[in-house]
Amino acid sequence: MILNSLCAFAIFVFAQCHTTVTAASTPEGDKNGLKIICHYHLHTWYAPDFRDYSPEVIDHTQCTHIVYTDRVRYTDLAANRTLHDGKKLFYSRVPVFRKKGINVSISFFKFNGYELVRVYNATARATFVESLVDFMERNHFNGFDLYWDCRSCSKGSSQDVHQDENFIDLIRQLSEAFKPRGWLLSTFVSLSEHVVHPGFDVLKLSEFVDWMTVNNIILSQNITSHLAPLFLYSDDLHQETSTNSTVNYLIEKGVPSQKLVLPVSSIGRMYQLTSAEESGLYAPTDNRYTSHFYETCKEVLNDNWTVVHDSDKRVGSYAYHSNRWVSYQDVEDVQRRGEFIVQNNLGGGSIMNLNYDDFEDKCKCGKNPLLKALVQVLRNVAGPKMKNCT
Repeated sequence: MILNSLCAFAIFVFAQCHTTVTAASTPEGDKNGLKIICHYHLHTWYAPDFRDYSPEVIDHTQCTHIVYTDRVRYTDLAANRTLHDGKKLFYSRVPVFRKKGINVSISFFKFNGYELVRVYNATARATFVESLVDFMERNHFNGFDLYWDCRSCSKGSSQDVHQDENFIDLIRQLSEAFKPRGWLLSTFVSLSEHVVHPGFDVLKLSEFVDWMTVNNIILSQNITSHLAPLFLYSDDLHQETSTNSTVNYLIEKGVPSQKLVLPVSSIGRMYQLTSAEESGLYAPTDNRYTSHFYETCKEVLNDNWTVVHDSDKRVGSYAYHSNRWVSYQDVEDVQRRGEFIVQNNLGGGSIMNLNYDDFEDKCKCGKNPLLKALVQVLRNVAGPKMKNCT
């Protein structure tokens, strides 16, 4: 009881001391121009396996940008409501990193830009932009990371050209509101039929945003598969969705390479195998779950899983034990993605999410191994390369 009271008092004092954020200069990237974008997700506080990853734990020296993801819907924003953040005061505790020269963006986990343009007319979209600007000014964010997903654009349904035009108009309005304030606007792109669907003007989108995160995570149904393959391999069932093919497609469409940010993921995919006798790629499965790197590395090490690293360096790691199978990114997988970023003159890299990296060093390969592996490559840090945790 006493401990809870002390914690509550500490948060109260913090809030009173940080009601105003005076930002230091906010560079676009490191000295070499590369962005290192650290995604920090509120969801950690509501997960069953609560981990004390408070904003103060973030090692800001490893990041040029922080993207804080809340669970607010756009309807809540318009009504000036916050569903989850208020009790933790993260709106005060995350933007304070701007004092240290870090750009801090807000993103809404439950927000879908396409849902907004589908439901609302031009006047309502303009009202939303005004509400967002007011929200960001009050809470001292200097960027917005927009999630979008065009479910009505999937195969078998009619394309709504006007919906595409309305979405681009939303991006344009946000850009016009942000630029005079020196704010940043970002989004993500994928070759999924729900995102960069046929006919979508991805070049126009790139003109209004500061960067686009390339999301090529594959979620196969009923079979095991790699989470986000870097390159194609001979028996790949997803020939069009490797990171390399996605990046090349976007550049061929005219998107500047330096507007593309390549993520590394601290989130993996765990499968329940139909039979323990079939444990390779594309083995039949009964169920699929989300797994986090800090959980995966500890379980793989402690329970003597069989680990497979691709000798040709095309895809990430996977491991299996009994009837369980997991695809994930380990340190050397992250290093290869970092090298890909540098070799292809991309805009930088990101980690999604900080919360699920091994920030407590449970796996005994150092704190935040995935983030540090990315930083080591992008900043060309001298010294021996980090080794895999599994």
